[in-house]
Amino acid sequence: SRDPASLDLSGAPHDLPRGDGSPQARQAVRPTLYPPLVIGASWEVESMLAGWANWRGHVIVASIAIGVVLICSAALAHWQLLRLVQARLSAADAAELLDQAMNSMGDAFLVCDAEDRVVRWNNRYLDYFPWQRDVIGPGVPFRVLGEQAARHALPDVEPEKRAQWLEERLASRG
Repeated sequence: SRDPASLDLSGAPHDLPRGDGSPQARQAVRPTLYPPLVIGASWEVESMLAGWANWRGHVIVASIAIGVVLICSAALAHWQLLRLVQARLSAADAAELLDQAMNSMGDAFLVCDAEDRVVRWNNRYLDYFPWQRDVIGPGVPFRVLGEQAARHALPDVEPEKRAQWLEERLASRG
């Protein structure tokens, strides 16, 4: 029962005061295509906030739970990374100790993995087989070392004979 000329037609919500001056409702009014016709909406503040009061507790609990999960996940990731760093340091120490032990021996050593790729060798190996210096390295297939040995051992032999010699040596390794 307000004068339509006094209405704020911007659509912004306004408080509708009670008799004691405290807001009891919110109201928003917008014009339509027809100037004398306006659309208004109002709602009681208590009913509007009643649903939020219920959900506020749920939102707070969910936020705390997500925070705890994130902190625990970060702590577990940090712990796992520390373990990984320690394991890598231990592996590096063990590899260094193995290299020292292999280099202190009088025998030549060449260690290959299950796929017949070079893993480690000692200096004595290269003293016995210096022609391997150009091709040896971690992950090099043993066949490459054999091909280099064939070129060194049989320099004046036809490539087919050299390949046959290599195949016989590789077959004898099992």
